[in-house]
Amino acid sequence: MEKVKVLILTKDINSKGGVASLYRLLQKHFDQGRIEVDYFYVGSPSHVYKQRNKRLFTYTIDSIEQFRRFRKYCNNNKPDIVVLNPSLIPVSLLRDGIYLLITKCYNVKAIIFFHGWRDNIFKRIKKNILLRTIFKNIYNKADAFIVLANSFNDRLSTLLPERPIYTLFIPYDDSLIHDYTDISNRTGVIFLSRISEQKGIKELIEIAQALLQKSKKKFFIKIFGHFANKKIEKWVRNYLDSHPEVRKYIYIGGFIDDDKKYAELRKSEVFVLPSWQEGCPTALIEAMAAGCYCIATNVGAIPEIITDNWNGQIISPKSRNQLSSALETFLINRDHLLSRCLDNRKQTKGKYGISVFADRLRDIILGL
Repeated sequence: MEKVKVLILTKDINSKGGVASLYRLLQKHFDQGRIEVDYFYVGSPSHVYKQRNKRLFTYTIDSIEQFRRFRKYCNNNKPDIVVLNPSLIPVSLLRDGIYLLITKCYNVKAIIFFHGWRDNIFKRIKKNILLRTIFKNIYNKADAFIVLANSFNDRLSTLLPERPIYTLFIPYDDSLIHDYTDISNRTGVIFLSRISEQKGIKELIEIAQALLQKSKKKFFIKIFGHFANKKIEKWVRNYLDSHPEVRKYIYIGGFIDDDKKYAELRKSEVFVLPSWQEGCPTALIEAMAAGCYCIATNVGAIPEIITDNWNGQIISPKSRNQLSSALETFLINRDHLLSRCLDNRKQTKGKYGISVFADRLRDIILGL
């Protein structure tokens, strides 16, 4: 039986970021007997990724060169299927829309795998006649779509009702999560994401001050991730420098991945993600698998992942009161709430394990 040649358009899989991490993890799980995978790297190189908003001209030139090389690849290698990985944001939609048009010029099947999702962008497209027409005329050429939440599936189907749309929750590496039964050695709150205002970092740090003063039980907050920009880094460091009574309870640890990340999750009691908007956050699923109690906002796929008031609590974005109340509730009921999370690994492995994801993705690819 001939192998299906699949070309995946993505950032360099050895770089940081959710999409790159996903395909790096998937490499050893693809059905090598039936699928032959190759990668075509798109977008900004990793070393200039954070400065992409300041390099519009060179980004445009780089993209034009990447389009040229992609045409050449399709002409010379003739893949059977191209998998595009945009987010629902303007630059990504425009760029991958062009890649989709080039793909169809060579009569190659295309799967659009939406990773990031912005509800405000979707609403703008749906409301504006011109944007809606352009989106439908371009993206209706794809053969299938993948999204990361059932709610995204429902929304997208209103624009593209004739196209198959599949929901796949983002996976985690279940081989790195070990069984756990003892909750006595767990300590502290962990934030594991890009450090930005949109991820709710200001709310977390500010309520920590009030909660530490109010609560008899002191707790530590470990913040892991890279700063989104110099502005938010300056705000965080200035705030902590001006509040020494809080500074000694907050640790800024930088970006971590793989073994170190899972080790930190297993040592933590509570995972907090007070984002203003999300797709399907991998770190949340990893935290659940590691046995953490999870507090996160009701955005993106989060309400489909957390069982509210059981293995975590869902709060509103930008609500300092709800975030503070959720953490206070956990501190008061720590042992009871953590004991509920002991079965999380079994539940997450069956639904979010990498082998489950790989099997479903293989079926979608081979089903085209």
